[in-house]
Formats: sequence, structure tokens, C-alpha cells
Amino acid sequence: MHGATMVDAAGDVLRPCILWNDTRSYVEAAQLDDDPRFRAITGNIVFPGFTAPKLVWVRKNEPEIFAKVAKVLLPKDYLRFWLTGEYISEMSDSAGTSWLDTAKRDWSDELLAATELRREQMPALVEGSEAGGTLKQVLASEWGMTGPVVVAGGAGDNAASACGMGTVADGAAFVSLGTSGVLLPPMTAIVQSRNRPSMPSATPFPAPGTRWV
Repeated sequence: MHGATMVDAAGDVLRPCILWNDTRSYVEAAQLDDDPRFRAITGNIVFPGFTAPKLVWVRKNEPEIFAKVAKVLLPKDYLRFWLTGEYISEMSDSAGTSWLDTAKRDWSDELLAATELRREQMPALVEGSEAGGTLKQVLASEWGMTGPVVVAGGAGDNAASACGMGTVADGAAFVSLGTSGVLLPPMTAIVQSRNRPSMPSATPFPAPGTRWV
């Protein structure tokens, strides 16, 4: 989910992915969280597991790598790139980067600039229920598949779990307790659709429409 996969202009990986549970960027995360814009725009605390502080760590400690970064991808979206040749991510995972404006459902140029990155270095965004590219023809042929093979936009683990359990209807909710604590209730119980979530952590839901956070 929140790992940082950095590729160059040719699409080649620049360094081993820094996984979500790698907390080397705890100092950088605290520094970004001290900037009030991050919580205001993303609706999230900046955690060391998120992607933005990892890139700040790379900039400070591996500047030669940072200078070559053409795209920053989450691990599943690097797999999508391998399958489709396209740089695409979706809302629920992207909300865990500390760069997504959750109200606008778009990358925040302001937060990217705060970490010395640009919009061009981010993948395109789709809703989780939308198509996120199609399988390369060479792979489809190798695997005996015909016709266009759609790769789903997808979702982060808790968001996908909620869809899988059917808790995307009005009045349904679930709590997930593990390496994180997540409460997923209907948006109507929390906030009007045009307002920011009044929760300490916000993840845009992959279900169609804007009823969920």
C-alpha cells in the first residue's frame, strides 16, 4: 500500500522499494505533520509509513536517487505499470501518500511542492471502481488471453475489505483492528458530501459516488 517505488524516465526502478512498515522517515514525518497544510488538505496525520516522508528521506540521504525520480508509485501501482505500461493510481491508496487533496480528489500541488516534487512525477488518478489500464498485448498473448483485459482501479486493504463484505450500503459500517484501527461508516453519518471529513484520518472510498470516506 504505502510503500515508495521510485522509477526513472525509462520506467526502471531506482532503488529497492521502501515499504510501509519501514519507519526510517519518522523525523521527516514529524516535520511534515508540523506543517498545518498537510492535515488540512489531506485529512490525515502524516505517518512515517506514508509515502511523502519517505521521499523527503530519500532527498536528504540519497540525493542522487531523488534527482532521477520521474514517477513515484505505490507498490501495487508499479505492478499495474508492469501489466499495462501506464502510470495510474486510485483514491484510497493515494490518500495514504500525504499528497492527496481528499476534498478535491486530486493531487495537491501545494503539498507536492512542500516535498520538492511536481504533479508530473505522480501517476494519473482514477476511482477504485474505474478501469485502471488494460493488459499489455504482449502479456495477453503470452498468457492466452483475448480481447481487452481491464485492470481495475483497485483499493487499499480496508477499503477493498469493506466492498468485499458488502458494507457499502447506507446504514452499514465496519471496524478493522490490526496494524491500524479503521472505522468505515457511511459519509452521511459523518459529514456533508462537500465538506472535509471531521475525522482524524480520511480515505476516499473506492465505491461509486461520494457517499463514503
